[in-house]
Amino acid sequence: MHFLKSIAVAAAVALPMLSAAPGFAAEEDAIVKYRINNMKAVGGAMGNIVAQLKGEAPVKDQIAAYASILSQSATLSAPAFKDKAMGMEVKTTAKADIWTDWDKFEGGLKKFEAETAKLAEVAQAGNMGAIGAQLQEVGKTCKACHDNFREKH
Repeated sequence: MHFLKSIAVAAAVALPMLSAAPGFAAEEDAIVKYRINNMKAVGGAMGNIVAQLKGEAPVKDQIAAYASILSQSATLSAPAFKDKAMGMEVKTTAKADIWTDWDKFEGGLKKFEAETAKLAEVAQAGNMGAIGAQLQEVGKTCKACHDNFREKH
């Protein structure tokens, strides 16, 4: 009986995967989901750093760890966007200008990488004023990208 239940569960999990034959649309959706998840990691790290700086987080000593996560996520951003696939079923706010003006977009991401690397370095020292000032520099790179390459809703 246990064996039959196992087979039924396995079939229930596998059938939807079998019916959705791999194809270009699924690949595009995966690329877009990957980009979205990378940007969620960026936003999550930023949010947790800000919450700790404001004293609103339940922990106070993880800024350096989140700054490192933010810096690492920044280095993953250009590769996540390099492929032009826009996705078919996944909602995205990325403008097509990313790929038509790739050099400008990539230049902004390089600034983002540089500023997040500085933040990770500053965060190691633990000076909250310096961390806050560098976080503002990171925020400027985010704003510039969003202003130029993200749909406004």
